Amino acid sequence: MKVLVINNLLIGEENATGATLKNIFSGFSDIDILEYTFVPDSSREYSFNGTHIETICNQKTNYLNKFIHNYHQKSLKSNTGFSDETNVSWKSKLKLKLKKDALMWNELIPIKIEKECMQQIINFSPELIYTLGADINVLRNVIKLSELLNIPIVLHNMDDLYHTKFNGHSFFQKLAKRKLQKLYKKAYEHSKKSLAIGPKMAKEYEELFGLPFDWAMNCVGDIQSEVAPEENLAIFSGGLHGGRATTLASLAQALEGTAIKLEIYTDDRNFVSYESLFAGLKNTRLCHYVPNEKMFDNLSRASILVHVESFEEEYIKYFRLSMSTKIPEYLVAKRPVFCIGPKEIATSSYIENSGVGVVAESYEDISDKLTQLTSADKKEEILCCIETRINEDFRRADVQKKICAVFEYNVM
Repeated sequence: MKVLVINNLLIGEENATGATLKNIFSGFSDIDILEYTFVPDSSREYSFNGTHIETICNQKTNYLNKFIHNYHQKSLKSNTGFSDETNVSWKSKLKLKLKKDALMWNELIPIKIEKECMQQIINFSPELIYTLGADINVLRNVIKLSELLNIPIVLHNMDDLYHTKFNGHSFFQKLAKRKLQKLYKKAYEHSKKSLAIGPKMAKEYEELFGLPFDWAMNCVGDIQSEVAPEENLAIFSGGLHGGRATTLASLAQALEGTAIKLEIYTDDRNFVSYESLFAGLKNTRLCHYVPNEKMFDNLSRASILVHVESFEEEYIKYFRLSMSTKIPEYLVAKRPVFCIGPKEIATSSYIENSGVGVVAESYEDISDKLTQLTSADKKEEILCCIETRINEDFRRADVQKKICAVFEYNVM
């Protein structure tokens, strides 16, 4: 099957979503991929475990799009950039507002697919379009191509952007939100079945958009750990954005004076931004992020893996339907997951309902929930559930079969 992938990021890009797409499409032998992106100067050919992908992009795009892309590339190298937290200083708040406004205008200013790129797409003769639909310009062009080529759209929602994007109070933020939601509804008119990142989102989106949904997210291959767990070692790995730093700092404080040691692995930017939160704590160590090829062995050192969510209302709304892409990476290490966060958030709900760990709904629950994890019977029960969930939800081959089934349903 020939699939046209259109997004504002690249498969395999250096972020959680790019890595998830890389995992999903690696070794996907049943499809041939042409990737079109609005990222400037990104035309290339590459392979992930035998999946050949050709990428094309507009050589000309609006100035704001180039500025934002170049800024993000610079921030990846220099470990500086816009903070996504509303920090106390007025400079940080102003910086955040400017970032949001720049990103909004970048989507509102139309970008058209150039004639040369359009001809390459037509020559490819795609049978369907796969997109994350995270951008107004992406959705505009996806719908136009769907109508021009008379092919369906498979929209794979990685976040609940339909409800949470452009929630500012300004006229232009409201205008952008109306435009985004209108395009979402239009895109779903060109789809028979769609994809969400998790079961909770799939269920709610079925009711919202009136068509069937399946769910698929980050996936794993067959990995066996030869690393023995270190007793009383808890590890958190991932970003500290979205209010998670505050929750993690509260956990770190609660672990002071206990036998449990906490290691936090995060990228350099987060390391600098949040280092002060963990300064002076004896049981907690903030560490620089471990490369992907070494991550599994590092996670396997833990006796407990930690996931946290924010208790702040704005973040609960944002992450309510989103599943954390690191959960499959945690589970494949076959260690119990200790989660702190509201149960209405999809990741917390999944951990609780699937039995792969325990969830503390408040800071007062931390001690009791950690005590549960010391029970041999509870550990055995959790490890059994982990094995089941890996096999049923996150095996790469099975996730690809699920996605392929959605593709085939749409082209019937």
